[in-house]
Amino acid sequence: MSVCVVHLGASSTFLAIADGDYRIVVRTLRYVPLYERARQTYADLIDEVLSVLLLPGAASVVDQLTALVVTAPTPVAWPSGHVGLCPGMPALQDRHLRRDICERLSQLHKISPDVLIENDANAAAILWASRNPEQGRDPHVHCRLSTGVGGCIMVEGRPWRGHRSLAGEIGHMTVQPFGTLCGCGNRGCLETVAGGKALQGLYAELLGKTQAPHFMTLLKDWHEHQIDISRHLQAMGTYLGIGLASAVNLMNPAFVVVSGPLLDQRSMLRDAIQTEFLQRVCASLECSLIFDETSADDPFEAGIEVLKHWRRESMQRTVA
Repeated sequence: MSVCVVHLGASSTFLAIADGDYRIVVRTLRYVPLYERARQTYADLIDEVLSVLLLPGAASVVDQLTALVVTAPTPVAWPSGHVGLCPGMPALQDRHLRRDICERLSQLHKISPDVLIENDANAAAILWASRNPEQGRDPHVHCRLSTGVGGCIMVEGRPWRGHRSLAGEIGHMTVQPFGTLCGCGNRGCLETVAGGKALQGLYAELLGKTQAPHFMTLLKDWHEHQIDISRHLQAMGTYLGIGLASAVNLMNPAFVVVSGPLLDQRSMLRDAIQTEFLQRVCASLECSLIFDETSADDPFEAGIEVLKHWRRESMQRTVA
């Protein structure tokens, strides 16, 4: 038995193969420029997902593949795998990604594993809840800071998906009514002023470049150019604090979890988020803010936890 996990991010691709006990056999990560990802066709993106089966050692386990889990920064109808709005990868929009991957697997490899497509913020929230079982069943909001700003509303240990699986899109809350045009078609969304893509845009503007490197390398580049971005990180944290506080005032969760690669060693960003959040949350709601810099941002562990979550739900439905 074997399992494949793929994270198809707006600026990176993670691929992994594991055995039946979820021990990694092989894994790889590559960064993808935003402009390159945005130009990929639907066929390109499916090929990128299925390239996990071309990793070293994959040939010996393809016939034993029981599940393929794909996470991506896009609203996904669960469990059908129909993709909604996807600004970073427009070719995915309004596509039946799960169905089409299943067809390709059947045609090319003559296999029919379980295929699961999940929003990456939902996956991070499911992982966090599984690792924190005492708190994980309490109603809470999970915000993932990466290229964009993702969100998930957790109720009784599972994502609350809303009417069309669009619930939790914190990054598309309006914080500047006449602000920058967002990939979703609206103006002034939270992720236009916060998140990795916003940092990349700032980098290009300040240094007069047309293209920016992956946001994980930007602080190093800024340091080398002796540019002080503290004011910009402060503003980013302020907007994030406003957005998260607004979500709390609307939904009254027990707490908010903030995770994602953008948090790594960014104490100024964390401080700004917390300061603005505490100022704007209604005091009577008694909502705490939890920063999780590592445990909820492993794409492999998140994908495996999505699989376990799905299998538990399937078993419960069968028993019922």
